[in-house]
Amino acid sequence: MAGVGETEDVATPVSSAALAHLDRDAADAQLVDWLRLYNQCFTGPPWNEPHRDLVAYRDRIGTHLEHPGLDVWQARSNAGALLGVAYGWPAPAGWPDSDFYRSLAAGLGPKRATWLREESTFEVAELMVSPLARRSGVGHLLLKALCAHQPVSWLATHRESNAVGFYRRLGWARHGGFTTASGIPLEVYVADQSFIS
Repeated sequence: MAGVGETEDVATPVSSAALAHLDRDAADAQLVDWLRLYNQCFTGPPWNEPHRDLVAYRDRIGTHLEHPGLDVWQARSNAGALLGVAYGWPAPAGWPDSDFYRSLAAGLGPKRATWLREESTFEVAELMVSPLARRSGVGHLLLKALCAHQPVSWLATHRESNAVGFYRRLGWARHGGFTTASGIPLEVYVADQSFIS
């Protein structure tokens, strides 16, 4: 699930964002700040996710941090405020046994779903940008850092999210859509190296 949220506010220009590449342990140490950002990004429309506490968030993200090939980028202001987070991993050879991947495979159909699992694709699992940093270039900066060395990257976002326009403006192409078992309509977007640079 990758989203940049729903507001158009801008308070932090991209020039004041400091990017950091995090390993698993460093990412785990950031979870309190990430939880606050997650709740800002996903509890309102169109996501309407439940407000999560640290235990629930750690349960959700714990499996993410264990993925082979995990790549994590974080942006903070010069004052230390968290502006955004992006992370992902190389697409697995076989889909994990979860509602998300079962829904994705069924919704996209065998040919499109199989293509996403190819060795050369990279799954952007999460992109979160603070409401105070939206439309400042932070999201683009995070995606560029995360996907810079990937031949092909893909992500799923809510069909009604403002993030759809963001990805299209960056040149990401719609690959198809599906609805999760919990009824969330998602769109899959793909970018190759020419879009990312």
